[in-house]
Amino acid sequence: MERHYLSYPVRVRMCRRVLELRGEGLSYGMILERLYEEFRVWINKSLISYWFRGIHTPRCRVNVIKKEDYWFGYVVGSVLSDGNRNRHTGNIGVEIYTKDREFTEMCTKALRRIGVSPSIRFKDGRYIVRAKSTELYYLLDSG
Repeated sequence: MERHYLSYPVRVRMCRRVLELRGEGLSYGMILERLYEEFRVWINKSLISYWFRGIHTPRCRVNVIKKEDYWFGYVVGSVLSDGNRNRHTGNIGVEIYTKDREFTEMCTKALRRIGVSPSIRFKDGRYIVRAKSTELYYLLDSG
């Protein structure tokens, strides 16, 4: 049986909604019903409890990046000008393509400063800076 995982943005919205509903005093059973009405997905009561108590977050293995930073703006500008968002099986992130070694080093430094671990490759006469980051991917997706 294939297991179905909810997408990252849906998990985040559901978690926020769980916290709102619990703050309104609803029971776990009532929260489950509301979530089903809004998202058409059934989840376990234990997951609601974990989210409410802060034991788990919808991020799972998603690293939190620092958005209130000069380096975040540098990364976003670099991706928009010389890169793209990239999504392959199990790998979600960004890529930056350049022939300039110094720019490659600055992009790598900026990615590390915001909390992402980049990798660098040299292929076809240009450098490719790759960074796996689900949060960065979806931030650039939302425009």
